[in-house]
Amino acid sequence: MDYISAKQAAEKWNTHVRVVQEHCKAGRIPGAKRLERAWMIPSDAEKPEDLRRTRRNSGQVSRQAETASAKGVQSAAKQSEPAYLTCVLLSAVIPMPKENPDAVLSTLPDDGQRSQYAAELAYLRGDFDAVKSYFAGVSKEDATYLCAADITICAAMATRDYTLFKQITQSVKKLEQHTRSSDTRLAASLVPVLAAVCMNAPHMAPTWLRNSDFTAFPIDARPMLVFMQIKYLQSMKEQNGMLAAAQTARNLYRREDAFTLVDIYLTCFCACAYYALGQMDQTQDYLHQSVELCADGGFVSPLGEYTTWVGGLLEIALKKSNPAFEQAVLAHIEGTLKNWLFFHNEYAKDNASLLLTTKEYQLAVLLKEGKTYEQAASQLCLSVGRIRNLVSVIYEKLGISKKADIKRFVY
Repeated sequence: MDYISAKQAAEKWNTHVRVVQEHCKAGRIPGAKRLERAWMIPSDAEKPEDLRRTRRNSGQVSRQAETASAKGVQSAAKQSEPAYLTCVLLSAVIPMPKENPDAVLSTLPDDGQRSQYAAELAYLRGDFDAVKSYFAGVSKEDATYLCAADITICAAMATRDYTLFKQITQSVKKLEQHTRSSDTRLAASLVPVLAAVCMNAPHMAPTWLRNSDFTAFPIDARPMLVFMQIKYLQSMKEQNGMLAAAQTARNLYRREDAFTLVDIYLTCFCACAYYALGQMDQTQDYLHQSVELCADGGFVSPLGEYTTWVGGLLEIALKKSNPAFEQAVLAHIEGTLKNWLFFHNEYAKDNASLLLTTKEYQLAVLLKEGKTYEQAASQLCLSVGRIRNLVSVIYEKLGISKKADIKRFVY
């Protein structure tokens, strides 16, 4: 059976989403079921009778009919574009059973979502070729296109495929610029933000992320927005804020017998924050929990992404918690860690003028030209001490460690 969302049903029936949700809650739509915070409605379901309407006089009904007709025209215009899913990643909002993560696939309402979720599981297991193969078969007209773009961008980063990364980001940008749907525009805008936070480029974060203002986004996007917020705090080295946000979100989203992709990353974030704060016992505790969440499903990617943030403690946690899983994780790290570093440098090179402030970029150009710190200080009317501080910031943003590397990023 095919399903549609409450929003799609509202457009189909010329009514409001809240009205459709109330019908679902009252059991007036046969076959409707709730997945996480969203209602899924059989595509062939008929619109329930609105009992309030029978109480209105004929003049009110006439005026409503005119309004409904106008809405119908607007709805038809909206339906000329795909109803893109705005949850970003399905595995961030639809929980998987702890004992058998793949069992969630049979609960999804259509083939598109099942394929999308399977690709997300493949990413977690480090099967990046499967993710790329999946994306190659997704059309821009598919509702899951933007979700697929998100997970494939991450796969591109892990495999040093900068060409694919640029193809996806350019395609999504074009979609964002030309869409008539505000929902699509919001969903598309999240793709470059995900890339920026994953590449530790906090200065490219939009204002809404810096201010933690998610009011413009649908509720289904909230878990991924929280992930981006915490990743932003990590990049800014705001460890206490990062820890508080991660622990709060874990308590909010925690389930007894199921978990989501975000649950895994929130646990990793707690470990990273405690490590940065010098609290090693708590770091080991959260690493142990991370390994427990990942081991049964063979999820190596999240652990690999955060190994550099916890020193060598991940290896210790693996030996204590799950030695059999240790080799799989270490093999994954060996194959992807250099790729992420390469990708960061390529990303910084393409976006250097955006990553750096005007003063930092001016300094970078002078250093590329061979100017000394004293010469740069004189030309920019700054002290040599201030120049040294700016150089440290430039190195950190570009992911480099010496002046000679600047020429790769500045033209």
